[in-house]
Amino acid sequence: LVMAGVESGRDGHIARNNNCVYVCFIEYTYIGTSRINCNDLCTKNGAKSGYCHQFSEYGNSCWCIDLPDNVPIKVPGDCHLQ
Repeated sequence: LVMAGVESGRDGHIARNNNCVYVCFIEYTYIGTSRINCNDLCTKNGAKSGYCHQFSEYGNSCWCIDLPDNVPIKVPGDCHLQ
């Protein structure tokens, strides 16, 4: 079976390039000093939707549904702040 033009996506905690998640409170996270809704962050990055995943293994962090493969998600290992 060959499928042409179909993009795959995956669900996961959207991450910055340093493998750090976007920490959220209720539904919002911060990018710099700007407050953004997790759903907006996810959809602006090509996901179908997103929400603040409360009490996850990475704390409260934005979870995206059907995020494109070219957008980083949290992978096992440390968050590299430097």
